[in-house]
Amino acid sequence: TRIGYVVPHTLAFIREQILTVESLFGSISVAVTRPRPRWLERPWAKRKEDPIDSARLRIQRFFIPSAISAGPYPLAKLSPLRKHAPEGIRDASIIHGHFLFPQGFYAVRWAQDIGVPSVVTGHGYDVYRLMERNLAWRRCLLEVLSRATVVTTVSDANRMTLVHWGVPSDRVHVVPNGYDPSLFFPTDAGPVRKRLGLGGDFRFILYVGNVVG
Repeated sequence: TRIGYVVPHTLAFIREQILTVESLFGSISVAVTRPRPRWLERPWAKRKEDPIDSARLRIQRFFIPSAISAGPYPLAKLSPLRKHAPEGIRDASIIHGHFLFPQGFYAVRWAQDIGVPSVVTGHGYDVYRLMERNLAWRRCLLEVLSRATVVTTVSDANRMTLVHWGVPSDRVHVVPNGYDPSLFFPTDAGPVRKRLGLGGDFRFILYVGNVVG
């Protein structure tokens, strides 16, 4: 069994999931989408990678034509792009796309062409911002969701949003992002404040994530 992943990067939670699944199944292929050819990428984008040191992983990167990456795009018109699927993805027994578009879009289309099951995971902006952008986007995403074999998302709030837009509730499964309990655990705030130089009785709010404008 070879599992194919279609992802925007190999950072953070995606990296951890890939390594965990690899430890269980061993045979993994990863396709990393790129919005522009390598030679046109901005310097900061080229650094936004976290190489995974594993001889058992097949990691390939492919360029998404701008006509598709700008979206929305009907799945039926993606047929000619099958030949551009990385070799490891063509050999997969199941294909998992992280984020509904464009990764989930590609995962579902390739899975249909190859004849294997597909999984798509909605994370955040794809569930809220893209779905609410306009009717064309909504139709595109709902087509991806309806054709996926399994739909997962990372929170109950996301699930409720997808159900609100018409995805049957029994097709959406909540699989929260995990964490490493050896790194994150309840502790006394005093020593932590002292170590970080945060004196006084001020209240601090910690936000973990990206600020997307």
